[in-house]
Amino acid sequence: MRGVIGGMIKIDTWTKIRSLSREGHSIRSIAKMVGASRNTVRKALKESKVPKYTRTPSENKLIKGYEELVLEMMSKKLIGTRIYKEICKVGYTGSITTLYRFINLHKANVEAVKTTIRFETNPGEQAQFDWSPYSVSIAGEIVQVYCFLTILGYSRKKHMVFSKTQKIEAVLEALEDGIRSFSGVPKQVVIDNAKQLVLSHPRDDVAVYHPKFLELAGTYRFSPYACQTYWPRTKGKVERPFYYIEQHFIKGNEFNSFEELQQRAAQFIDEWETEPNKTTMIPPAVLFKDEQPTLIDLPKNRYSHHLKETRKVSWDCLVSYRGVKYSVPNKYAGKSIWLYEKQGHTLLVISESGVIVCEHLLSTQKGATIIDKSHYEGVKGSIPKSLPKVREKFINTFSVGKEYSELLKADVKANHTQRYQNILELLNHYEVIKIEEVLTQAILYKRTEFNFIVNLLKNISRKKIDIPQVEKIPDVQTKTRSLDYYSGLLH
Repeated sequence: MRGVIGGMIKIDTWTKIRSLSREGHSIRSIAKMVGASRNTVRKALKESKVPKYTRTPSENKLIKGYEELVLEMMSKKLIGTRIYKEICKVGYTGSITTLYRFINLHKANVEAVKTTIRFETNPGEQAQFDWSPYSVSIAGEIVQVYCFLTILGYSRKKHMVFSKTQKIEAVLEALEDGIRSFSGVPKQVVIDNAKQLVLSHPRDDVAVYHPKFLELAGTYRFSPYACQTYWPRTKGKVERPFYYIEQHFIKGNEFNSFEELQQRAAQFIDEWETEPNKTTMIPPAVLFKDEQPTLIDLPKNRYSHHLKETRKVSWDCLVSYRGVKYSVPNKYAGKSIWLYEKQGHTLLVISESGVIVCEHLLSTQKGATIIDKSHYEGVKGSIPKSLPKVREKFINTFSVGKEYSELLKADVKANHTQRYQNILELLNHYEVIKIEEVLTQAILYKRTEFNFIVNLLKNISRKKIDIPQVEKIPDVQTKTRSLDYYSGLLH
């Protein structure tokens, strides 16, 4: 099967299957279209886990140099035999079979390019995505930013977001933000041949997309389409909105912060959407009311959240990212968290349960340590220094605090104040219930040493006790015998 290699479904096939399904095709028809079994199709639709395979592009050298001429004649609706005769006149030496293979491969592309040029699409059919760099004055400094723009083809409804980076993670996040701002997904997303999304686009072959872009497309069930590199007029039409943005928003404006740039950009788009479009003569906000119901439902979870990186917080409440250390609330010391870079501007720190626990502005100074003092509240400084007060806090904190305190009184050589403080500081790293568990054991063994308590805590955090299931224990059948039976055995 051409859609499966070594039992593993290819990423482009997985994306195509999910796209065809949202168009209403049956499993049987999809299987024929992509050259896969019906079970493979069912598996691709059922499982959200994306395959990790990318195909290697191939190049047909026989027709190389004639692609643009063929595509131009295809756009004029010339039949294959006529196109064959015309290109033979200018030096083509390949077979008509090779030509037909190219025509079949690019037949849909020609229609998509023509659609892209004029934006003449039905509601919900298509969106375009592109970005452009700008130099913007932020807080008195000239900063290079990237403006990402997503446009629905029918209504011209737009979403604009700025980023300080054009890495693939930022690109995918911007596209995802655009789609989600429409509260629905179009059938097709048209892009340029940017290296972040397109690995290669041979002149006589289909585009080879970045696996992460295909994962996004499969998650949202849209069909990706990269414009042909030899159709320059397509890109010119795509860039028209960027000229408007530059003239009406970027030029002459200054921003106090990156956040202000984003806020004013959103206001600018909202105002722009109320103006009649020069082609449709209708404001995009009006046409969008007709287009939105034709979009398919959004997936529940965002794809970009899968791009998080795992880190472990140090005991001094710091986590390292790109050569810079950032503070984390002390309750997460020693625990694993996720880091997510947003728009090349903000670092989000996310707990294992998916909750954003804090965020930092990204620093460009390698080796720097960024501290938020609030993250250390409750550490040491809040622990009383006098014996009466620290003993009172200790007893009020732990349910077995009074019993331990009575035991500690017998140890006249110990520094009682320091002992209470050290145990209370353990709350920065362990849950109350775990500390109470080891205090109970310490009381049982009449041990008050701090090291003894710490070692017990480490053992608790490491050990995983497997409790046998009752149903796995075999039943033992017994038979009661009389004493006469056993006395007989002695003779």
